[in-house]
Amino acid sequence: NFVYKKNGAVWANAPAAQIVDGKVVWDLSSVGALENNAKYSVEFDVWPSQDAFDLVADLNNGKQTYDSLSDEIKSQIKKDDDTGKYFLNTNTDLKTNFTYNNQDLEEKFDAGDNSMEVLSSTISLEKLWENNLDKRSAEPVTLNLTKDGNVYLTKELNEDNNFKVDNIYVAPGIMRDGKVLVTGHDYSVTEPADSAYHWELNADTYHP
Repeated sequence: NFVYKKNGAVWANAPAAQIVDGKVVWDLSSVGALENNAKYSVEFDVWPSQDAFDLVADLNNGKQTYDSLSDEIKSQIKKDDDTGKYFLNTNTDLKTNFTYNNQDLEEKFDAGDNSMEVLSSTISLEKLWENNLDKRSAEPVTLNLTKDGNVYLTKELNEDNNFKVDNIYVAPGIMRDGKVLVTGHDYSVTEPADSAYHWELNADTYHP
């Protein structure tokens, strides 16, 4: 969804930009000589991939370790030393390559120390059980968090954690104007098979 502008106004018949090897390439050679002191611009949106969201969730859930990542991926991840949580870096490399008077030139921009927080999707598991018949309400319970139908994490709720586990990270998708940009995942809760006979668990499916 490129938007082309000339002197701030939409340029309806502008040459089309393309994405080549992860870079936006806008070839204006078909226009011929560009107007003096005119400003030509192309606007576009970027967003993290599902792999990026999944990786940040895995790091914060302890399913993946930072040391196991490649140097290329490490450069895209930022760790908050105060909280120990991981974030996705953005705008780490911002530059424009262009040809002017048959010279290949490069202009770099200060991207700043920006990071994109993708920790907004968290869930908690809590056991709230009112039972006047016996003391089974004080027993620990083990629950599986599933992702797209497969077990993703297993958590035990017991007296040591007051029968509650907070800050379980889930990877969101992205929707914009009703259009799905990144698909996300279906999350639900199940019981391990060896304890499922004790009671019946009904759990909703969430798609953050």
